[in-house]
Amino acid sequence: MKEESAPDASFKYNKESMSGTPFESISEEREFVEKVKDKAFYTGIFVEKEELYSKFPAQLKNSVENPHITINFAPNETQLHLEELGSEARVFAVGYGNNGKNEGLLVKVESENPIINKAIKDIKVPHITLSYSDDSHPMYTSGLTFSPFERPVELSGYNSYCIHLKDGKDGVTGPLVNSIEELKKHI
Repeated sequence: MKEESAPDASFKYNKESMSGTPFESISEEREFVEKVKDKAFYTGIFVEKEELYSKFPAQLKNSVENPHITINFAPNETQLHLEELGSEARVFAVGYGNNGKNEGLLVKVESENPIINKAIKDIKVPHITLSYSDDSHPMYTSGLTFSPFERPVELSGYNSYCIHLKDGKDGVTGPLVNSIEELKKHI
């Protein structure tokens, strides 16, 4: 019988950690986390598309299918925060920018979850891309000059921490998941 090695310091094992679904061993949980890491495109706070665009209609050619605040692009094991999936957050638009190539909102995020708050605090320019031109990419929205709003605009609805998974077709687009149960369906 193969002996399990001790988890490294960054790995947090809890037999009931994954939404009450027990794993038979540390190695089983580690294997699951490794599979998630390999399929995770990015993590973020996702906002309701219809609600967002009703308040801020896209001005450029390409709107964003899953508007969000990116927390981690290509996250590692310690950046996945699987236990936090589905954590709710309040999102406030505090500024607007559009340079003809990218359009977006500068945002402030509040959550009762301290892990989500810390992750958001680590983002240099917390923003949501609204739209972009054919000769640009959503990743350039953070470089916009944002004009502050007189008052913050709350983006109501269900704003939650999710993982955007890569699919097998193009290696980029895939489902959004906000629970361990949903994640297990795709891993």
